[in-house]
Amino acid sequence: MSADMPGMVERVEGKESRLRRDAAKGFTQIELAVVIAVLLAMVAFMTPTYLKYLKRSRAVLTLASVKDALGALSKDTGRWPGGADPKHLSASGRALELADLTAPDTGLFNDRGEVFSRERGWKGPYLPLSSLDPGTGKFLDPWGTPYFMDYSYNVNGKLFAVVGSAGPDRKGVNASDRDNIFVVVGDR
Repeated sequence: MSADMPGMVERVEGKESRLRRDAAKGFTQIELAVVIAVLLAMVAFMTPTYLKYLKRSRAVLTLASVKDALGALSKDTGRWPGGADPKHLSASGRALELADLTAPDTGLFNDRGEVFSRERGWKGPYLPLSSLDPGTGKFLDPWGTPYFMDYSYNVNGKLFAVVGSAGPDRKGVNASDRDNIFVVVGDR
């Protein structure tokens, strides 16, 4: 047959080899659609986990800033929120817990109350006022609960002074549980 129609055979062979070359260069639309569907499913599955991680990371970074602010407040005034002496936490004998770090006598954002004043060395605010929730004026964690300070927080049977967040379950002060996020700021 090739002797009778040599051009015809060559043309068919040329078309087949060109198709093979094109298929080797790329993917079919079905293959691309499957890959895109798999990627979208992975994104949909991972987004909630990623957002949870971001909130937790933001809380940890904020608490590290609070710890630094407590150091500056203590250096300037010799006191921590509520009037506690950071050098003699165990001597005070009281189990002080502050459920709202913007309340009077906390000293981090303002000098309202009886403990802190410019005359007593207060040079704050020690945390930026922009970190307060604009609707409530409170210092809130990523889940909408106020950050707290607890001078006798139980960590594995030992008491520490901590600043913390209630975490995703939003159970605050006096509700130490596994999802609380805290930074130890002093030993009792």
